[in-house]
Amino acid sequence: MKSTSSSIDTPRRSMRIALPWLAVALAAGMWFMTRESNASRRTFAPPTSVALVNISVLFESLDEAEASEKALDAKLERWVTEQAKAADAYRAAEEEVKLQTPWSVEWIETQRRIAEYGGKLQSLDTVLKSLKSRDRGAMYRRMYAKACVEIEKIAAAEGYDIIMLDDRTYYELDNEDRWGTRTAAETFLAITSRQIIYAKNSVDITQRVITAMNNAFHAGN
Repeated sequence: MKSTSSSIDTPRRSMRIALPWLAVALAAGMWFMTRESNASRRTFAPPTSVALVNISVLFESLDEAEASEKALDAKLERWVTEQAKAADAYRAAEEEVKLQTPWSVEWIETQRRIAEYGGKLQSLDTVLKSLKSRDRGAMYRRMYAKACVEIEKIAAAEGYDIIMLDDRTYYELDNEDRWGTRTAAETFLAITSRQIIYAKNSVDITQRVITAMNNAFHAGN
């Protein structure tokens, strides 16, 4: 009797041992099936279409920018002429003082004129730089606003989602000056300031923007 009972208990013990593992296996199977089912129903966002514009190349290639530079030169011609006259007078006085006796009345007067011409040259240089910078700033704002209009048109026509400025040429890493290479901090700043590390040439739409803006400029004229 004892041996019979032992033989009956053995399958029962085996079942008790197997049941927890069976439950784990069933749970794992259910989890896997649920995950696969969710994955099959999951919707993925469509890829984002991106293009780049090199703003430096853009500004340098616009016919309107070239015309604006010529207009600026004409506007500043009076100042440039006055600066040239002051420079000629300054050089003439420097040559004149070489022939005069130091600390004579003539020598002192010529030195006074040299200082006067030098101060005038410095003032004119400051004025010219300020006027050029101000007018160029206005031109850049105007060109950028027009570029945004054309870029939006191209984006709508070509289906671009994002158009970014190509800043890979803004922060040169291998520039050297007369003191040698950049410091570690300067190099690290140049690296971390970049937004674009790599891009195919095919995503550059700068030339299309240039063509569109030049056509619009000449059509307006």
